[in-house]
Amino acid sequence: MRFTIVLPCYNEEKSVATVLDSLPKEALEIVVVDNNSSDKTSIIATQHGAKVVLEKKQGYGVAIKRGVRASNGEAIVVLDGDGQYPSEKIQEVLSFLEDNQLDFVSCSRFPLVDKSSMPLLRRVGNWLFNLATNLLFSLKLKDSQSGMWVFKKEVFDKIKPQSDGMPFSEELKIRVANDKELKFIEYPINYKPRIGESKLFPFKDGLRNLFYLFRLKLEFWKANLKLDSLIFYAGIFVLLSIYILLSLREITAPFIHITSDVNGQNGIAAVNLLNFGLFKLKFGVIDRLLLDAAAATGQYYTHHPSFFVLPVVFTYKLFGVSELTTRLGPMLMMSSGIVIFTLALRKIFKNIWLPLVIMLFFVLLPGVIFYGKTFELAVFSLPNAMITFSLFIFYQFNKKNIYFYLFLFSIITGGLMGWFFYLMPVSVWFAVLFGRRFIELGRKKILCLVPLLLILVATLNVLHFNNLNKGSSIVPLLDAFSYRATPPPLSVLGPKILSVSILLFTILFLITFLFGLVQFIFKFKKDQLVSFYLLPAIVFPFLVLIVFSEWSRHPFGPLFFSLPIAILTGILIKNSFEKSKKAGATLLIFLVVTGFYLSWRNQNVFYYGLTIIKKEDINLLKELGPQVNDDDVCLGSNDAGIGLNGIVDWYMRKRTLRSPSCLENPDNHVKVGVIFHPQTSSFYLKEQEFFSQHGFNMQGCGKNWCLVTKDPVVKIK
Repeated sequence: MRFTIVLPCYNEEKSVATVLDSLPKEALEIVVVDNNSSDKTSIIATQHGAKVVLEKKQGYGVAIKRGVRASNGEAIVVLDGDGQYPSEKIQEVLSFLEDNQLDFVSCSRFPLVDKSSMPLLRRVGNWLFNLATNLLFSLKLKDSQSGMWVFKKEVFDKIKPQSDGMPFSEELKIRVANDKELKFIEYPINYKPRIGESKLFPFKDGLRNLFYLFRLKLEFWKANLKLDSLIFYAGIFVLLSIYILLSLREITAPFIHITSDVNGQNGIAAVNLLNFGLFKLKFGVIDRLLLDAAAATGQYYTHHPSFFVLPVVFTYKLFGVSELTTRLGPMLMMSSGIVIFTLALRKIFKNIWLPLVIMLFFVLLPGVIFYGKTFELAVFSLPNAMITFSLFIFYQFNKKNIYFYLFLFSIITGGLMGWFFYLMPVSVWFAVLFGRRFIELGRKKILCLVPLLLILVATLNVLHFNNLNKGSSIVPLLDAFSYRATPPPLSVLGPKILSVSILLFTILFLITFLFGLVQFIFKFKKDQLVSFYLLPAIVFPFLVLIVFSEWSRHPFGPLFFSLPIAILTGILIKNSFEKSKKAGATLLIFLVVTGFYLSWRNQNVFYYGLTIIKKEDINLLKELGPQVNDDDVCLGSNDAGIGLNGIVDWYMRKRTLRSPSCLENPDNHVKVGVIFHPQTSSFYLKEQEFFSQHGFNMQGCGKNWCLVTKDPVVKIK
């Protein structure tokens, strides 16, 4: 096979002669592309028998394209003119191309034989580019940036590379490797130290190459996009827009609603991590405002994994501390879960409409809308569970190991955010165990690795708790788990869960859930493949209910049932369409319209009915905050057992104490008390009397809260 050797050169007078003299004499021609050299590169190349062509437009890619156009060989060999690539290997690689009937051979420099041939920074950069290229384009390249290739000239005309600069090298390999008609392979070579000075700017060229990878991925995605996919992605965009628009309601409202105490409590933890750094506080959740990182001993929240705080730490870091940014972290996590879960449902059902219908019901549920932006660890467990389930589905249908590794990684990240999450990988494990005929891919790996990973991440959590508390025992954690797992009497648990569920999901969707569940059970054998894939998402909340039964009485306890409610309502619609399209369409329209109305009505209950304090009380705190110092304020007790210290600390940005210890401890010097209005009940009247006995006098009230004070300097309007 006749071949041409192309050398792109820019100021290579020190190396070009050595390179040209080492090239095989069998070459039909040697083309040196002078890309605006200001030295003697062209003169030396001509003297050593090369055909020199000039390229005035600057750029690595444009120089190579100019050289290929000037070539007459059937095969093209490209290598740099700096002496780093082994010219003595050219014949060997050409023979490899011919013998194996290949179209393109890229010469891989890795693993490096001579470490001195490439600086450490460039080695790290190449590793990162290989990783990014392989992840984005599902390849297994060892050297995406290699500058030595051997290929048939016709390949160049077929793939039509576009880049004129440094990204040309990676683009060429990606286009060839993604063309199913072309045979591509990498061939190992040795790499030598450079002759002369490098023209590479690692940071600038690296960023340019990275941006080009994403640009190329977008081009590939657009080329492969079909009409149904376009409709589907547009549908996801609409779904996400609906969820975000509904969630924006009251998103900047003060923390006065039911369970908003967690916004303040966990918001203070995020403020502490922001002020003192993640590593200094060991990622711990400290729900009292810290004045000094060293004073954090014993103040860590050790009943739950703590990494759920991190998304809000980042929103605080980027956009400041506010009600909006507190709610933005969980809202972004839920949005991610919605998108990924919708993609997974498309894999399962193999159509575009049913997943969109299912997720439309999901985003209409009032509990998802209201609690989807609540800074609570259970809220983070739900989208993490959705992501883990989805990655398992992607692995089963796409059959790519990258999804398996991401599935395993998601178990670690989710396990560090909440105990409730653990029951999703457990549900996946059971589905794989019992669905042997249907779930075969990676079955042994999943059955072995999932339990080991869950044990590992649980151990990490426990060690983290003990480390944070200076070697304290696991007893507080076990006591907390025992409390959450001890079921109340069914006569108490049943009605409580039902009343909470009606508020979270509406009576309409609870009814469709029950009908859909009956149909799912009776038709399980008819389509066992789909059923086994859906099983983890349906079983997951039932396991949460069984394991954390006491917790399920909380206002957002049954939130995990939003997944099966949406799925089974969608299946009910699907079965209706199969019997009669007219009946199915009528039912769908009825459920969407009525569901939206009932959802909006229930949201009104959340926003305007279930409040623990009033806006006037928040204004009181904001007015009081600048007038007091840390530990000047004591918060009175409440008969509901709600931890309101977080709200007080968050709005005042001062550390407060809590009754009765704040008054009984002689070391405390409290000046102001914040108590519930004494006219509310006898409990709060006694609380006022308790403060009065310690010299506090009533000064004024907001709506639910009043100020009692020793300090006449503190004034409120």
